[in-house]
Parts: sequence; structure tokens; C-alpha cells
Amino acid sequence: MKKTLAVLLALILASSIATGALAETAEEGPWTFTVMASVTSDFGDLNNQWLMDKIEEEFNIIIESENVSSEGFAEKKNLAFGSGQLPDFFFGTSITPTEMATYGAQGTLIPLEQYFTEEYMPNFMAQMEEYPEVYRAMFFPDGHAYAIWGFNPDPTQMAQSKFWVNVDWAEEYIGKVPETVEEFYDYCVAVRDNDANGNGDPDDEYGFYGQYNSAYGGYYDGLMGLLPAFGFVDRRVQVFDGDVVLVPTHPNYKEFLKYMNRLYEEGLMNPDYFTTTEEERIAVEASKQCGSFTDWCQWGYMTDFDDWFQWQAIDPLTSEFNSTKMWPGVDVALTYNLCITNKCENVEKLLELVDWFYTDEGILAEGEGPMLGEWEEYPEYGWEFVRDETGYGEFIRHWPEDSYDTWNAWHHDVVSPWMWPVGTLSDAYTNEETRYDFEDPDDNLLANVEEHYVPYLKTAFPAARFTAEESNELALITTDLNSYLDQQITKFIIGELDIDENFDSFVEEAMAMGGTRFEEIYQTAYDRWAQN
Repeated sequence: MKKTLAVLLALILASSIATGALAETAEEGPWTFTVMASVTSDFGDLNNQWLMDKIEEEFNIIIESENVSSEGFAEKKNLAFGSGQLPDFFFGTSITPTEMATYGAQGTLIPLEQYFTEEYMPNFMAQMEEYPEVYRAMFFPDGHAYAIWGFNPDPTQMAQSKFWVNVDWAEEYIGKVPETVEEFYDYCVAVRDNDANGNGDPDDEYGFYGQYNSAYGGYYDGLMGLLPAFGFVDRRVQVFDGDVVLVPTHPNYKEFLKYMNRLYEEGLMNPDYFTTTEEERIAVEASKQCGSFTDWCQWGYMTDFDDWFQWQAIDPLTSEFNSTKMWPGVDVALTYNLCITNKCENVEKLLELVDWFYTDEGILAEGEGPMLGEWEEYPEYGWEFVRDETGYGEFIRHWPEDSYDTWNAWHHDVVSPWMWPVGTLSDAYTNEETRYDFEDPDDNLLANVEEHYVPYLKTAFPAARFTAEESNELALITTDLNSYLDQQITKFIIGELDIDENFDSFVEEAMAMGGTRFEEIYQTAYDRWAQN
């Protein structure tokens, strides 16, 4: 009996020691979190990027990313929510505000506001105190925040889509940079007829080039170069003097369709505008076959300075139907977001990592990559911030130029996913004296935005959130409504439907299919936002 008791006590002691060891191991990690990420062809494997290694080194956290092509991501995401086979989190722009409200109300996405404290997220909260409008935009009418958002308070970030025109060609062919849609039409004709890129093929240039739908969301809207000329800064919803309007049903939209049909019928825009892929669009931009295009920047896929420098922003175009220059802007410049699902077993640890992205170190790690000399394997690559005697500072970037045409390409491939929500840098990394070197890609971008877009920014609809019920109803409405609108808009532009004969019936059908209720729901959300 004594022997049996001794054995039992020994087993209990051994079990206790083992349990303590396991608890200690669990406390120390490593912790593994899964994410489903939407990637395009220019992204490398997110699991093998520098930032993921740094996260493991700094936090003992392993991120396992399921990399899904952007073109099939929506279907994959819907299947994941439908089956319950979810990752621990989503980031980037993977989850829309409508999905946040819907899946949040269902409990699939967890509310995060209970963690918005100095205890859990001190760096995040410090920035939210400074930018309360950003904090406000994270909350839904039910009082919950189903995502943490990154933001950028720089006025130049309020403009998202950007329209680039080859100003050298414009000056050569029509003697000026276009200011109206009629002058832009003349420019497109000249690009079509003059083998503008000089490659010997007179039939491979398009004055207006683009892609109707893109995975890049607000940063790429292929219609946005021309829509503002007709009074619109969003392709679906806009507030006019306090009244919400479904944009394609507005009388001016009829004139916009006529103009687009004119470009299409005369071969002034790419005939595959409605079917082209991201890869095809990128290839055309890189080969200089377009007189104008929409993208985040003009130099992303053109490596030679003499090439990309020809494309510059211009003031928003106007027309006889709208004489006011306007460009799509946002009232709060939210960037990427992160949503946590109910599959995540250690929310606090994940948020400890997320909070890091609201420090200078985390912001720079995501946005710039390794500091020069930090990457042990490649100490010669990375960034350095250099400030001259006047107080002007700039980031100097070093990357393997023999292997990658641009810093962007290197960064996307091996450095960072550029999908984490990040805050804003401290004064240590801003310029005491603002000036632009127009020949520097980043400075060129900022100078263009500052001159041609910031003075004309207009918000189509504020950062108002919808209730779960409103979001669910909108989801039901917009599935069929958007499909109908896109189909009919395509037919109008390519000439399958006569615009004068069919526009009124198109509007009636759109409103009957849910357009009326669509406007009512948006109006309710707008009124609620305005009152608050």
C-alpha cells in the first residue's frame, strides 16, 4: 500500500511538472496564426517574406498564409465562411464593411472594441486619441468594431484612384494637356492615328486604356478618369445636396455612357476593357501602349525614367454637363484592415502584434521593409532615412536592381505583403521642409496628387456604417442589382443597346430590382451619420 501510494504520488508529481512545463511552453510560444490572403501575380509567397521572418523573431509568432489569387479570392472566401473552415484572421482589403457587419452580427467575426485599451493596444490607442475621426469610423451602429483599420492622415492619401496621361504626346499632338472631355477625345484620336509609342505598329495604342473591374478596390477604378467630368466621384452611390442617388440612374450618367460608347465605337479605348485581367493590364501599361490609364502610380510597371516620366496627372476633366472640377476623395483615409474570426484561440497575442504596426518600427517594417544592414542575409539592401541641412528628409532605398526592375517589385516579392493595418509615422520621419524632387518616383507621385487632385477632392458618401440588418439587405439587393447594372452598362458602351432608346427603361428596371430600396438604406445610414 505504501509502495502504491508512493508510486501514485510520484505520478502526480511528474504530471504536475509536465503540466507546468507545458504551461510555460504555451506562455512562451511559438504561437501560430493562419490567414487567407488575396494576392496578385506580382506577389511572392507571403510565407517566405522578410517581414514574416521578422515577426517570428520579434514576437515568436508564426503566420501561415494561404495565398489565393485575387481573381478567385471572393469565391474562396465565401466558401470558407459558408463551411466554417476559416483562418484565424483576414487582412488587407479582404473583408468589406458590409461583410464585417454581416459576419460580425453572426458571431463569425469577433468584436474587437473590448481590446481597445492601453493594456492591450497602447500604441494603437495613442494614435486613436490623436485621430478620433479614424476611431469613430471603425464602429458600426450596433456599437461594435469588427476590424482594426490602418490609416493615413496625409491629404495626398485622400485621393485614391489616379489617372495618368502622357503629357508629352498631348503637347505634341493637340498642343496642350486636355481640360475637357472633348479635348481628351481629340487626344485619343491622335494617339490612335500616330503610332504614339513609335514601335512601328499603328494599331496597338489606345488613348483611353483600362480594366472595368479590378481587385485593387478603391485604389483602382478604371472609370474614374472620366466619370468626374460628368459629375460623379463613385460608380454606384453619391450624395447630391443631402440626397442619396444610385449613380447609374442619374441623367448625367446617360451622357457618360454616350461618351464611353463613342470612345469604344471609334477604337479609342481597348476593346477588351470589360474582360481584361490584371496581368494583361499590367503588361499593356509596361509596354507603353496607352495614352492614359488609371493606377496607384504611373511608374509601377515602367522601369525607365524616360518612359514613365511622360505620364503625369492632369486636373480633373470637365464637360458641358459638369463644369466643376472634382476628384474622388474620402473623408477618412482608411487603408488596410484586419478582422479576427471566431477560430482564433489567442486574440490577445495576435493583437499584441497588430499593435506593433502603430509604432515607427512596425510601420516602417511593413511599408519600407528592412533598414539598411538589418537583413542579415542581404545587408546591402534596405532603406535609410537621410535628412539634409535644411531639415528635408527622404527615404533612400537599396534593392537588387540586377534582379528586379523596381523597388516595388522587389518589395512585393520578398519583403512584405503590404496588407497589415498601420498607423502614421512620428515626426522623426517627416519633412521639416516640404519640397519635391519631381524626378524622384515617390516625390513625383506626391507632387501630382498635391497639385491635381487635393484641391478638387469630393466625397461621394461618408464613412457611415450600416447595421447588420441593413448590410444583409444590401447584400441581397446588390448581388442581382450590380450584376444587372454591369451587364447593361457593358451593353450600352459596346453598342449592343441603343442608349437613347433604352436608358429610361434601364433606370426603371434598376429601381424595380432594388435600386429604390438601395437608395433608402443608404439614405438612412447617411442621415444617421449626419445627425451624429
